[in-house]
Formats: sequence, structure tokens, C-alpha cells
Amino acid sequence: MKTQRELEFTNQSYNENLNSSIVFSNFFWKSGEKMCRRKVYVTVNAEHKPDGSCLPKTIRMADEEEYEIDRVLQVRRAASEVGGRGIRYTIRIGRSETHLFDEENGRWFVEAKFG
Repeated sequence: MKTQRELEFTNQSYNENLNSSIVFSNFFWKSGEKMCRRKVYVTVNAEHKPDGSCLPKTIRMADEEEYEIDRVLQVRRAASEVGGRGIRYTIRIGRSETHLFDEENGRWFVEAKFG
């Protein structure tokens, strides 16, 4: 079993190798912390399939920083906690999970978390 110091070092080394996880820690939920949320519109590069489904591939924030979506965990119709509704994609970028919404009018947003 690793000591607390070894765990901190391992976590620090891992985060240094995953720049996206460091940046996204500002936007995504960290368990156990109280954070405010707000709607932030983003640019999404998505793959549209012949069956009508859509698979988001990358997200570009307003500051032109682009992040690759590692995995889509769930797709369903849902309302956002910050207002709005549409198709909710639960996505993973690095070690962070968040919700990406397609309003079905050509606009996409994330529930950005600040705190």
C-alpha cells in the first residue's frame, strides 16, 4: 500500500502528463466540493452517422483551447441544471466527467463548474 506522500507524487506526475485534466479541473465537478455551475456555449466537432446518431469528438472552449473527448458514457434526453434542455452526452475528457448538451438548434453547451 502506498503512503500519502507516494500517492501525492504519483497524482502530481500523472497530472503533469495530462494537461487536459489540469485545465478541465477548472470546468468539471470534483467530488465532495461545492461548486457553482453556469451554461457555457462551446464549439463541437461531431461525427454524424447514417442512422442519424451523433458522436461528439472534440470541444473547443471560448478561449480557443480544444479538448478531445475520450469517451461518451451516456446519451439521453434531459434538462440541464443550469437551464435548457436537449440531448445530454455524459462525456469523459482525461479523468474528468461532465455533461455536454446538444440543444438541437445547432448550439452546444457544457455545464461549467466554478467554485
